[in-house]
Amino acid sequence: MRYLIFSFVSLEILDGIMTHWSVKQGLVQEGNPFMAFIAGDGHFLLLKVTGAILSALVLWHLYRYFPRIALAVSSSIITFYGLVLAWNSSILFRI
Repeated sequence: MRYLIFSFVSLEILDGIMTHWSVKQGLVQEGNPFMAFIAGDGHFLLLKVTGAILSALVLWHLYRYFPRIALAVSSSIITFYGLVLAWNSSILFRI
């Protein structure tokens, strides 16, 4: 489970860095309407890192009581962020 949580946090932070840089360079616009107003701002990365750490703590706590659910959720999140990063990379390298 530690590896899954580490992977999840790493992927979310990498997504934040990639999004922050891309928006700041004017290459893309943030697609998430809730995050669009701070994307490219320094607060965006702080929010992504804080959110990743808090989510990891919740997953770790969940794992202690419901390990199968925590593993399924962690695996789903990793798959989601993997797909998001693949999509973002395909957009950036096409430009």
